[in-house]
Amino acid sequence: MIDRDEDVSSAIETTDLLIRFVAAPIDPPENRPECADVPHALPSPRTMSQSIVAARRHGPSLSGRPTQERSERAMPYCELSQVTIYFNRAGSGVPVVLLHQYFGTSENWLAIFDMLRRHFDVIAPDLRAHGRSSDPGGRLTLEGFAADVAELLHRLDIREAHLVGASLGAMVAARLALSGAVNARSLVFIGPPNFAAPSTAEYTRSVIEELFPAHEDEYAHAHRALGQDHARKRLLANFIQDGIERPREMREWAQGIELLDRPILLMAGDNDPVAPADWLVAFTAQLPRGEVCILPRGGHFPHRTLPHLAGQVILDFLLRVERARLTD
Repeated sequence: MIDRDEDVSSAIETTDLLIRFVAAPIDPPENRPECADVPHALPSPRTMSQSIVAARRHGPSLSGRPTQERSERAMPYCELSQVTIYFNRAGSGVPVVLLHQYFGTSENWLAIFDMLRRHFDVIAPDLRAHGRSSDPGGRLTLEGFAADVAELLHRLDIREAHLVGASLGAMVAARLALSGAVNARSLVFIGPPNFAAPSTAEYTRSVIEELFPAHEDEYAHAHRALGQDHARKRLLANFIQDGIERPREMREWAQGIELLDRPILLMAGDNDPVAPADWLVAFTAQLPRGEVCILPRGGHFPHRTLPHLAGQVILDFLLRVERARLTD
């Protein structure tokens, strides 16, 4: 049960945070670009990012040798029922889906993407209202993010995949696996949120007062296609407003993951304030097929701070999972 008195207190503090950090109102949905116009309005993607191919499937390179690269490419946008999603796709074989953190984009995965695409069919989308994907307005929720990714994978004719998520992306990956929208061959959670974290207001305040100011210029640049102030007016405002719901989502995430009989790798830096190492180790012990990896000085986003080390750990894990499937 969620303490309603604590919720009221958190709501008051959340309002205070909104007033302090988001001075200007959020642009109404009607002032945002329509999905159909997004591909023409957004910057040209990097050559590496130009993807979507006719799917000729190859198995992963279990020997460590690269698989044959895809040859057919197209502009990496997919117009869904409610949103247009930008995504990177390259490689061939078993699909691996990379899901970024809140305030992040698919480009946060570039180094790891490049490592994995030599062995797998790698798909890395920008979640709705992030990066080069469109913003249809309304609240940004786990349900909405997961529904978009599920629809994207359905359009790409992907029913089964390894799911890799960082922070928010970890909860989106968990939602996809638990709902059955995607048959998860395995799951990798980077910096998964601690459901036993401090109160909502404390957690939200630490992110807003420390993380966002330190990276605001980077976030503004990453989301510039959606407007100069999109990171602050839209993403930051939504993050603060959702603060009261976050502990409930964290608890549901943890309870659901314990029921999944899948290979699961949990990863974090040894100084991650959101996924403390001692909690991560204890939580992993409750999983039927869980593994844990704590990276030195990796922080909350080791896929960014230690991309080659984190990428090698992820690649080794995925290849082991595939080898084990061949012997089952």
